Amino acid sequence: MMIEIESKSWVSGCLARWREARDPEALGQLLKWQRVRAYSIARRILGNGEDAEDVVQQAFLKVLSRERGFENEEAFRVTVYRAVVQCALDLVRARRSRSDREESMNDFNQIPEHTPRNLAEQAEAQRLLQDELDRLDAADRAMLALCVQEGVDLTASATILGTPRETLRDRLARTLTM
Repeated sequence: MMIEIESKSWVSGCLARWREARDPEALGQLLKWQRVRAYSIARRILGNGEDAEDVVQQAFLKVLSRERGFENEEAFRVTVYRAVVQCALDLVRARRSRSDREESMNDFNQIPEHTPRNLAEQAEAQRLLQDELDRLDAADRAMLALCVQEGVDLTASATILGTPRETLRDRLARTLTM
């Protein structure tokens, strides 16, 4: 079943079915509902689609293993986003220790030699932006993906990242003014 724009009552119903009867289909539908956003966050943190797919699968397995929680829609989203961010950051740390991170980022940042003339300025702006993002550590990229690109509010982002709200607010302000 393809899940399009779902109503709050649908979400509440699925959450209730999961809490009350541990209905795996209800949780599966909720995870499908959040899959695109979860993938988007993971891809922005990691820089490529294959790793993002793996991270989303890992994160969803973590969510599936939870025995309690998901009191409401916001709590479910925070749980999913937090699992995605944590799995992505774990992957980055593992790669850094094996020096694979530099190799994968070099492949990601390559710009085609023959850029069409009408796209040259856009390609240059994207390259400059990616260079700036590459200078940030993975935690700051995760913060920007959640707060700026996904529009997750500061309180929820702080919960997802496991950081006090005020600390996240200050880090975000500092990062955006660099």
